[in-house]
Amino acid sequence: MTKAINPHIVKAIPVLGWIIVVIGFFYPIGNRLVYIIWLMILFACAGLHTIQLAISIPLGKKAGLGYLEIIIKTLLFGAAWWMPFKHAITSEEKK
Repeated sequence: MTKAINPHIVKAIPVLGWIIVVIGFFYPIGNRLVYIIWLMILFACAGLHTIQLAISIPLGKKAGLGYLEIIIKTLLFGAAWWMPFKHAITSEEKK
């Protein structure tokens, strides 16, 4: 038996990452290890979310959403936003 995870909690994780990235731009990070972790979070937020646009745009268009909404939500939330669309579309195609 699997337990469903609240989607709002899942979306909070990438938002927290973006908050950490913004804070890192305004406050210098003196500790080398913390700086490396900050760089990894920056790459995950900016780099990986941008790459995910290749998946989220076709899924969002199938769901009837506009490009601007798809792009903003993918860059902000990443897979936490578009993954439910993928599961819904896959479930409909199996029927």
